[in-house]
Amino acid sequence: MDMREKTRLSPFNYFFTRVLQSSSITTYELCQLLEIPDIYQEIIWNLVKSMLSCEPHLLINRHLDQILMCTIYSVVKISDLRQITFNHIITQYAQLFKFKRYIEKIYQECVVDEESGETKNIIQFYNDVYLRQMKAYILVYKEQARNARNAAKKKAPARQARTPGGIMTTPLEESSVGPMLTPIGARAFVKAFCPKTPLKSNFPPKVHTRVVF
Repeated sequence: MDMREKTRLSPFNYFFTRVLQSSSITTYELCQLLEIPDIYQEIIWNLVKSMLSCEPHLLINRHLDQILMCTIYSVVKISDLRQITFNHIITQYAQLFKFKRYIEKIYQECVVDEESGETKNIIQFYNDVYLRQMKAYILVYKEQARNARNAAKKKAPARQARTPGGIMTTPLEESSVGPMLTPIGARAFVKAFCPKTPLKSNFPPKVHTRVVF
């Protein structure tokens, strides 16, 4: 690759770096509010990168956070986190960005038809648009979610804790997997599906500023 080609690609790479940083911060903070275990955060992050690499057209005329909320819900559906509903995700998102005046429009006005500009709420957008485009990728990660669930059960400590109501429960051990890291298997998946993907790096470096798209 000559210098001219590197220069031509640099704005493209810069844009995706900014998108990665913004999506990683929002995804991580929202997952923390939803109390999603690290091992499932990993799957969510891999699915986000697959979308950015292979289905970036989903971002056209849409807010990045709309896609992130849909991605979180899709992983919730294939995992054992069924107690987290879409309304729960919306509530926590609204709480996270309560300082934004236009926050309600993000989950109430999602473009479902690019030609007419028709909008629907985010749940309808998930069913009518997001799921049709991302179902194949979600199914790929379904097996990974199942393995994560089984691994968490095997790591559950033998000791039992008694709740205030007297019910015996066995708390799950915290995952040893660091938050939002990208394993070799996920990189292989992205490479296989999208050989020209710009998302070759691991989790973006931590930043202290929020990028708004």
